[in-house]
Order: sequence, then structure tokens, then C-alpha cells
Amino acid sequence: MPSIAAIFADLQRRGVLRVAGIYCVAAWVISEIAISLEGPLGLPDWLDTSIIIVLAIGFPIGLLLAYAFNLTPEGIRRHRVDEPGNTI
Repeated sequence: MPSIAAIFADLQRRGVLRVAGIYCVAAWVISEIAISLEGPLGLPDWLDTSIIIVLAIGFPIGLLLAYAFNLTPEGIRRHRVDEPGNTI
């Protein structure tokens, strides 16, 4: 069974922790913008809740995509175990 340190090292190597941090900051900014524009634009009250729900649903999806794929200069590529530097 892998240790907690090995799991975090794998997540960091795959960029999942970076994606999680960026997603949280972006979600916070989007929710703050929605809250601040709700009153002046006359938007309904349920809009804030729906934005937060959509962002919460998108978080695990984003983490799964970050774990499975790698963004390279050549484009988006699937993480492979047999690539140099990757371990089983």
C-alpha cells in the first residue's frame, strides 16, 4: 500500500494539486463576481446557488481530467506509465 507521501508526490507530478489550487481561486473569483453583479443587474437569487453548485460539480471532474491527462507543448496527452520518469 502506498504511503501518503507517495500519493501526494504522484498527485504533484501529475499536476493535480496545481489544478486544484487554480480551480479554487477561479471558482472563488467567479462566485464573487456573480454575487457582486446580482443586485445591480437584477438577477434572481437562485443564480448564486446554481453557480456554486455547477462549480462544485466541476471540481472533481477537473481533478480527474488533470490526473488522466497532461498539458504539453504538443497539446493534451494522456498520462502513460511507460513514459520516462513515470513509475508503476
